[in-house]
Amino acid sequence: MDVFALVGSKGGAARTTSSSLLALGLHELGLKPLHIQVVMSGCPPVLELARDVPFTKTWIPAHACTAAAIAIRRHAAGFPQCAPVIVDLPAERIRADLVADPDTRILLPMRDGSLEIEWAASDYCDAEEALAWEIQQGRISDASRPPAWFLPVGWPASLKAGDFAAILGRFGVVVDEQRPFPIILPGALRLERLDIMDFPGGEQFFTRLEIQDVAQTLAHAVLAGTRSPLLDAISPDESEDTA
Repeated sequence: MDVFALVGSKGGAARTTSSSLLALGLHELGLKPLHIQVVMSGCPPVLELARDVPFTKTWIPAHACTAAAIAIRRHAAGFPQCAPVIVDLPAERIRADLVADPDTRILLPMRDGSLEIEWAASDYCDAEEALAWEIQQGRISDASRPPAWFLPVGWPASLKAGDFAAILGRFGVVVDEQRPFPIILPGALRLERLDIMDFPGGEQFFTRLEIQDVAQTLAHAVLAGTRSPLLDAISPDESEDTA
């Protein structure tokens, strides 16, 4: 079960928008994604009331998700026709059990701005520490996969991995030069929540052509950047369209 978990400890980091866009893009690529939102008490699930959502959506109350990896697997088991699973987690620190789960790829949405970069860098360092602990305990043998990937939100498409490495390096992110920098490029471009869903009513999910293009580009970048085996499930024509 391939799981893409959008996490981060900062509020307003575009996790819900990015996860919705990713699910839309995976749908456009011919996959059947399941979008799960982990919802805090008193906060309604964003997609639950929306019409015309083209992918399967569901939600889990946060109090039932203390062991996130297990709760996600159990909930997703009720939708055996869906793959992959996209999880929108609330603002909180990285969960070690997600880092340790071999099928979970953690995505850290990161908007432009020093505070946003600082929070994303801190989250990555937390994930790195959690991964190192799991390796030390012998529960993970493959140390080659990054603990998480940065997902730029609204950054210029011209920026390269080296540019982000330099920016994040000033906030304590250091990656072995022998490995690719863990970032999804081009990320989520021209991303605004109102472009995707008609709020505040929350009744209509928009899938205009330009949004579909951005979503498809993002989905392909996530599959390629995380080396997901699902990339092989995309038809050659669809893969070339997003290259």
